[in-house]
Amino acid sequence: MFAFELALELGHVDVDAMLESITPIQFEEWRIFGRLRPFGDRRADLRNAMLAIAIDAVVAHAVGGDPCLEPESLMPFDKPDAGADQDREDLGWEDPELQMAKLEMLAQQWGAR
Repeated sequence: MFAFELALELGHVDVDAMLESITPIQFEEWRIFGRLRPFGDRRADLRNAMLAIAIDAVVAHAVGGDPCLEPESLMPFDKPDAGADQDREDLGWEDPELQMAKLEMLAQQWGAR
């Protein structure tokens, strides 16, 4: 499924041709990058979830209660890829510099340029 999402994001009509034009290492780098920095519909879902959580926090504060929403509860269709059992903190998603450092480290381990 990720191949189709990547093709859509990059403007490729022929998914097979796109996959033939990149190496497996490059595809894996894009897949990891997509997990670290979602794009397309996943990114939009994440933005909307963050907005809903912010509104929940403001309302909870106004009525003297605790916020009750979690990002995962607002993104039921965003299932991690097989093998992606790390949680958000492990991925360092809150820190863009940490994300890029991890991506560069993985690329070096796989022998990418």
